[in-house]
Amino acid sequence: MIDKSLAAARSGRGEVLAIVGEAGIGKSALLAYAEDGAAGMNILRARGVQSEAQIPFAGLFELLRPALASLERVPRPQATALEGALALRPASAEDRFAIGAATLSLLAAHAEHLPLLVTVDDAHWLDGSSANALLFAARRLVADAVLVLLAVREDEPSLLDGADLPRLRLHGLDRAASAELLRRRAPGLAENAVAEPLADRLYRETGGNPLALLELSDERAWLEQTPLHEPVPIVASVANSYAQRFDSLCSGPRQMLVLLAASNSSDLSALVRPASALGLDVADVTPGEAAGLVDVRGTRIEWRHPLARSAVYGRAAPAERRAVHRALADALPDADDDRRAWHLALAAVGPDAVASSALEQAGIRARDRSAYDVASRTFERAGSLAPDDERRSRMLLAAAEAAWLSGLGDRANALLDEADSYGPEPGVRVSIEHLRGHVAIRRGHVFEGRRILLAAAEDAAKIDPPRAVTMLADALHACFYLGDAAAMGSIVDQISVLASACLDAGSAFFAAMAEGMALVYSGAGDRGPRRIRQAVAILTSSDELRDDPSLLAWAA
Repeated sequence: MIDKSLAAARSGRGEVLAIVGEAGIGKSALLAYAEDGAAGMNILRARGVQSEAQIPFAGLFELLRPALASLERVPRPQATALEGALALRPASAEDRFAIGAATLSLLAAHAEHLPLLVTVDDAHWLDGSSANALLFAARRLVADAVLVLLAVREDEPSLLDGADLPRLRLHGLDRAASAELLRRRAPGLAENAVAEPLADRLYRETGGNPLALLELSDERAWLEQTPLHEPVPIVASVANSYAQRFDSLCSGPRQMLVLLAASNSSDLSALVRPASALGLDVADVTPGEAAGLVDVRGTRIEWRHPLARSAVYGRAAPAERRAVHRALADALPDADDDRRAWHLALAAVGPDAVASSALEQAGIRARDRSAYDVASRTFERAGSLAPDDERRSRMLLAAAEAAWLSGLGDRANALLDEADSYGPEPGVRVSIEHLRGHVAIRRGHVFEGRRILLAAAEDAAKIDPPRAVTMLADALHACFYLGDAAAMGSIVDQISVLASACLDAGSAFFAAMAEGMALVYSGAGDRGPRRIRQAVAILTSSDELRDDPSLLAWAA
């Protein structure tokens, strides 16, 4: 299948294939096979990293960085959106599909001269913003000389959920292939009749998982001393084999490996400061290398397998993990604020005002870069660390707003319910009800949404008239869906009274738009369009309103 897909990409037809299977089944090996067979093609590659799952566009930047020279051949509005998302220029909030469209254009442009192979390993660990952009692009490859290969772990949430991408599901090797693998990689196990039952046992215990076969073959001495009918407790999963090796190390090397697992860097020089703060030396990685957990190549250090990293991090005591996250946060430069914020959060025990504030700023940066899913989860975490209920409700509201901009209606409603449960102050409560009503209308619960908005607008008029104008405009939109011309006229009257006392451009925009809609719907086809055009002119001439993605539907 991979060979056929490579041939199709070379002939100018876009191809996508998701390779799905359990850990250790051979997904990474097949990606390497594809790269080896991609002679005469450009290659872009990335790997999802669990610790970077909340860093906006971390995976997309790694993937596209070698192709950024092709940005000059991408339509300028798309190039601008992508540059902002990747923090190559000041960002402005965009529609969530703009980055996906720009990603598609950049891949197509980069494939104009040579066919392109794109490989993403551990794609289930991509940050949500990168996953959304990549999925948008992958589903729209047609006459582009591009092959996208995604490796995804079975039963993990990923960009494949709900998508219609072609999939190749990997299963364990059969008995003959397992024996052949052992003959090649562990010759002593399958050379004679005495060892043959052990090879059968390995196959039975691992289900033919290649990595598990090889890892268990290292335990030959233990296996030979254990009755054949006994289960193998050493590896209930492949990860347990790595955990056993980690447990055998003494304190210094153990903590050094936990530090490495918690960081996102494979550069040993980047670990010198946090290691020193913990009383460690980077040379403490050497026992981990001897134990088969990591490989050290000069100043670079790589995990033997992603499961080794997961096993080490999971095996460490909570206090040990918090200590290394604190050391990493203290060592990171100011330019790396997003990672620092998450390290502070992971180092926290209970409410932590500093970590909560750092996460709030990270959420704002993610939202400004159109990474709405990442922003939502960042604000939610900021709320969980907030020292008081007022701040907690504000952060949960921000999380709900970002979730809605990401298209996650159920998540937005759940966050609004949680924000409301903390007894928010009146202004936040009005904002909660506004978004609740807005979401209800756009998801088809039009009567309920209008009821929520009209009730909340009464409260908003006393404390925040511009907000009340916006809520009434949303309620008027609901009347349009319902065909209720009389209610539209009544709401326009309320908006006019409130907007006359407001000085902001938003109130003027909604007053003109609402009146124009009501006039058109009531049959005034001459005056209505004139007011609507006035509203659009207000929007496009206002620096305050022009970049607000929530107004795009109104402007259209």
